[in-house]
Amino acid sequence: MRVELLAEQGGVVVDGVVQHYGDPEAELKAAEAGLVMVAPPRPGMLELQGDDAQRFCNSMLTNNFRDLAPGARVHTAITDSKARVEALLDGWMVAPGNFLLVFEDTDMEWAHDRLDMYIIMDPIELIARHEEWGLLHLRGAGASEALQALGLPEISSLTSLEDGGFAGPNDRYGAPGVDLMVPFAALVSLFSRLKDAGVAPVGFLAAEALRIRAGLPRHPQDIGKRAFPHELGLRDRICSFTKGCYMGQEIINRMDTMGKLTRRLVLVELEQPAEPGVELQVEGKGVGELTSVSSLGGRHLGLGILRKAAWEAGSALDVIPEGSARSLGPVRSGPDAPPEG
Repeated sequence: MRVELLAEQGGVVVDGVVQHYGDPEAELKAAEAGLVMVAPPRPGMLELQGDDAQRFCNSMLTNNFRDLAPGARVHTAITDSKARVEALLDGWMVAPGNFLLVFEDTDMEWAHDRLDMYIIMDPIELIARHEEWGLLHLRGAGASEALQALGLPEISSLTSLEDGGFAGPNDRYGAPGVDLMVPFAALVSLFSRLKDAGVAPVGFLAAEALRIRAGLPRHPQDIGKRAFPHELGLRDRICSFTKGCYMGQEIINRMDTMGKLTRRLVLVELEQPAEPGVELQVEGKGVGELTSVSSLGGRHLGLGILRKAAWEAGSALDVIPEGSARSLGPVRSGPDAPPEG
């Protein structure tokens, strides 16, 4: 439904995702120059309400919900018992006992069932919001000011909106911005008003270029079935090491203490366009494969979870069956990223 509504705004839809609004190259340039708006692909939202909701989120997700304050957000993940990432999401504290979980490109029936199976007898209500709400992201400086010009309040933390839903600051796509999680009718109205005010819409192709440049993995594209937070460069972004137990916590802590990884998410610059899934080699030996690619803005860039031989920036790579590339080095989530030993 959301995609159909945005298609009516000029979006070109392929496989259920708005790919662009006419010219993805122009959209990327607009994003590089200033404020733009993006509708992330296939968003999902679950709301948890109840006295035990905060404790439940803290015990089920990788980041610290125990010390979260009303209006605040953490980026976090669902991991399995072996610490493998199963979903990436943002967790917002709406109010004490009320949390909003915002997913991107995740099977929401799976996410609902995955959390619901652990609620058991806890006094928690799990509500699906994605069937009635959409997600619109404003990327770039001045996002809050642009919304204030439309009559919305200042967005310095999660804020309730008069037409329903919420707005909150988020650094999605590697730059400061604001997420709008609102009913579909309000989403289309805001989209039209922002467009009339000069905020350019950006489709999936240009947004992917921004994401890949920022070295941010997307679920499930870059993660598959067995990636760990440290391998994805997400150690600082999604993990807390002080909050207590959660599923996969012992293995994640052990990886952090040992600091020894055999694979890392690496940013790669390609000589020519390539498709996800192509093999990368160093001196005839396979080191992994590309998981995401973009060829906008005059650069062919990709991400892949690669072995140590490809970690050093400038390393020459062979693209199989044909082509060449060079490693730009492992992506990092912050200054405390784990050692490369």
